[in-house]
Amino acid sequence: PGKGDYGLGVVIQNEDGVTIVHHGGGIEGFNTNMLYAPERRICVVVLANVNGSAPDQMGSQLFDVALGKSVVLNSERVPVAIAPAELTRFVGVYDLTPTFSLTIVQAADGLTVQATNQPAIPILYQGIKDGHPRFFIAAVGAEIEFVPDAAGAVQSLILHQNGANVPGKKH
Repeated sequence: PGKGDYGLGVVIQNEDGVTIVHHGGGIEGFNTNMLYAPERRICVVVLANVNGSAPDQMGSQLFDVALGKSVVLNSERVPVAIAPAELTRFVGVYDLTPTFSLTIVQAADGLTVQATNQPAIPILYQGIKDGHPRFFIAAVGAEIEFVPDAAGAVQSLILHQNGANVPGKKH
């Protein structure tokens, strides 16, 4: 208590009425993730001898299954058809921080996203969810939610990755 949601080495959050205590971390070659719902007596621990976000993604998905939520695996995602002309409204550079942005470019067969100092990778249209167009980035297990303004123009997005929801403004 006293440091926002963080205290004594763990993050304590409330999602959908469930208190979740979690912590993850790693060093070279090892990564971990622990999620605990005290009221439900559910705990998920993932230990991995790999670098990357796999333990966080696996832990979150296993935890969701234990809570009775549905989980869509990356391999189960199917792209939804969208007209090439419709894709142009998403093209642009979106600043997530002053030094990190996502560049969305229209390619011959769809859209690609390129994060600052990273290679461009394809994104798959997933349709409309909660009134906003969504794309999936299979290579990193993330979603991009484009947020249109009142006139329908896309001026911002939200990157959904590893439990974080990071907004970005188009410039």
